[in-house]
Amino acid sequence: MKKFAKRFIFFSFLLIIIVSGVHLLIGPFLEHKISEQLSNQLFSTHKIQHGKIYVDIHTRKIFIESIHIDEVLVNQKSFAELTQQITPLKSKANEDDLLNQDHQENTVQVAGIYLEGISLYQLLFRKKIVVDELRVTDLFVKLNDKTNLFELLDKQDQNQSAIISIDKLFVRKINVGCVNIEIQNEANHKVLDVDDMSLFFSNVEVTPDSLSSGLPFTFEGLSLSGGETSYRLSEFEKLNVRNIELSNDVLKVNGLTIKTIFSRSLLSKHLKFGRDHINLHFPEIVFHNFEYGIQDSTFELYSSKIEIIEPQLHFYRDRFIKRNPARKPLYSELIRNLPFNICVDSAQIKNGIITYEENSEGDVPHGKINFKKFNANISNLSNTYELGTKETIIVVDAVFMNKTRLKGKWSFDVQDEKDNFLLTAQLNSVGANIFDNFARDHINMSFEGNLFDIFIRINGNDFRSKTDMKLSYKDFKVRHYKRNNKKNWITTTLANIYASNSSDDDGENVEVETERAMNRTFFNFIWISIRDALKEVFT
Repeated sequence: MKKFAKRFIFFSFLLIIIVSGVHLLIGPFLEHKISEQLSNQLFSTHKIQHGKIYVDIHTRKIFIESIHIDEVLVNQKSFAELTQQITPLKSKANEDDLLNQDHQENTVQVAGIYLEGISLYQLLFRKKIVVDELRVTDLFVKLNDKTNLFELLDKQDQNQSAIISIDKLFVRKINVGCVNIEIQNEANHKVLDVDDMSLFFSNVEVTPDSLSSGLPFTFEGLSLSGGETSYRLSEFEKLNVRNIELSNDVLKVNGLTIKTIFSRSLLSKHLKFGRDHINLHFPEIVFHNFEYGIQDSTFELYSSKIEIIEPQLHFYRDRFIKRNPARKPLYSELIRNLPFNICVDSAQIKNGIITYEENSEGDVPHGKINFKKFNANISNLSNTYELGTKETIIVVDAVFMNKTRLKGKWSFDVQDEKDNFLLTAQLNSVGANIFDNFARDHINMSFEGNLFDIFIRINGNDFRSKTDMKLSYKDFKVRHYKRNNKKNWITTTLANIYASNSSDDDGENVEVETERAMNRTFFNFIWISIRDALKEVFT
């Protein structure tokens, strides 16, 4: 019995020594292996620098301190808004060649990477990396706007031999804190700037199949918060977002603005063709049951309901700049040809304000219209339905020109390549001078009297429209103006003699057809159709 006890104690002590020795050896081995892999050139033009690496086998933790990645892109021609390509180590052999070519530097910096709960058994015996939690602190990314993510991923596939061969990488939780992203153009102007965003992923998995798909990894959950963001939409407009939050399938966007970066007068000096000066403010947008993904290399977006709360949309146009001759598609075609799939069951605009203003000739006041207390319900906003199965329907209720109730409905089938649409509207208790701002400048007319009701039905497509209008009016008078904005007494007198100043009890009906100017917008097409109907009534 004593002999057995001595042997047991001896072998136990020996096992402890072996295990401790293995632990002591595995730690430095893994530190060396990680450093070796980080130092390898995974791509032909990059270098990774890092600080100390700590491996604690007992607690199954790894910490990598201060990672810095740099890359020089040589003669890149493709554009990608959000990508991730990193830096090169210029060897002595090709340094002179690189210096003689155009290049821009990209940078990725990380204060530290923490991995907790690493399964050594899965790593050593099953060729799998399984991690309980990965934390990245103070991530800063600076890229140029010609970096291409898909080319980068192709390069990664071609260089897989440089990485430890594994069958799967699985991380239960990934926390990325204090993310800052900059994307710059060739003139070193910021195209995208994201400040202080936090990201959280759950159950992230990387497999050979996911690496060959559009997104190189899969995940079950994503949350993000913070992130004051600005994005240069074009040389004329800029988008800003104060805050973004995504949690439990609800995406909230707060303080979104889209503004022209120039003043009205300065914009006109920069333009070759007419363009709206815009000031759009969306205090809050909420996406319910928000889903997204990539299917067959196509991005997909779904929401059961979108709420756009108290938006203020202001547009101004300089009419004296010539119009762009390029064709402008109708909204059904625009949605149909989006480069991604969208499906929104319903969307609501709540208590919005919309104004549109144009400058005018001479002493004529600027043409201006407004919609206040603007509410809209939008159904079936999607480019995924089959032709003839569902229509996109927009129902509007608003106050027009500060005093007139407007109700409207607009419907179309996104998949209808003829772009047929139907728009109906009703205005009640309309003052005759409500159209003066636009009628004076566009058809050289102004009105006096009472318009009790206006019913409008516009049935159109990409080429023409048919407008049915019914009006009830009383004590109505018309004034015609010359090009110099002086009253034309002759045509005014004749118009008021031959035109009835009051409609009959059932109102007056007119029908007109209007050809669409292909370089005009949908809303301009609607205005021209209404204008032609008004001219038919009062001239």
